[in-house]
Amino acid sequence: MKYYRSLREAFPICDAIGSPVRLELLELIADRRVANLDTLAKSLHLSNGALTKHIAKLEEAGLVRVTRTKGKRGFQKLCSVAQDKLIIDIAANIETDSARSFEIPLGLYSDFTIAGSCGIVSAANYIGARNEKSSFLSAARADAAALWFEKGKLTYMLPPLPKADKISELRFTFEISPDIIGRRPDKTGDVYFRLDSDFLGKAEISAPPSERRGFLTPAWYDSVLPQYGTLKTLRVTRKCTFLDGERISSAALAAARPARLTIGSDSGFMLFGKNFGDYNFGIMYSAEYD
Repeated sequence: MKYYRSLREAFPICDAIGSPVRLELLELIADRRVANLDTLAKSLHLSNGALTKHIAKLEEAGLVRVTRTKGKRGFQKLCSVAQDKLIIDIAANIETDSARSFEIPLGLYSDFTIAGSCGIVSAANYIGARNEKSSFLSAARADAAALWFEKGKLTYMLPPLPKADKISELRFTFEISPDIIGRRPDKTGDVYFRLDSDFLGKAEISAPPSERRGFLTPAWYDSVLPQYGTLKTLRVTRKCTFLDGERISSAALAAARPARLTIGSDSGFMLFGKNFGDYNFGIMYSAEYD
């Protein structure tokens, strides 16, 4: 997997696959895993010279790998895909004058209450044992990349916001799935939210429709278990609260700066964070000001 922090950094990749011929060539190599250059030229009706130029462009961008091996008549060149996944973070460096943004690591909750099946993992392995609530007390939870439970809630302390400006809106963005078992694309569940002691509302969430590995999910993680979630955005305004643009309650933003966010469920959910799932961050927290 190759991760690009911006579009500018990913320009060589974009330029390399900008040609329909090279795109078809890359698809053909990926389908065959390893392909002889002469065979590729015949399959795409290209001369060896034209194919060599296209392969060089893909190789320069780090998309394919060319090796030499012994053949029936001397040496032959074999081509294979160098990267199985590409992630381009388009908006990683975008900031606005009116917003303040923070990332809350998934494992840095200040309090929790959980029951039933549960688990917490880093990008490298399990933290503690599965289905043991004590794992959520481990100091290694600071490295949590994903976590799940059958019933309960998590409370996060929010970074302090500047006091000089008047807040018009708060946003929380996170990757979540109601499926904690795996292979259940039709699974739905509930999730509720609180800011300090104020109940913000409850909403239904659905598991992703397809079964595949998460773009960032490490290879050691069992493929039968949930691999990724759906990106959700909770917005708290001065008038009401929304989840993905749909109003979930009339709870409005209080005058005081909030100190804690609670995310809970009576049916269970799985949260995905940095180096896990499809999105490379924990819980994004931002504020809009007048």
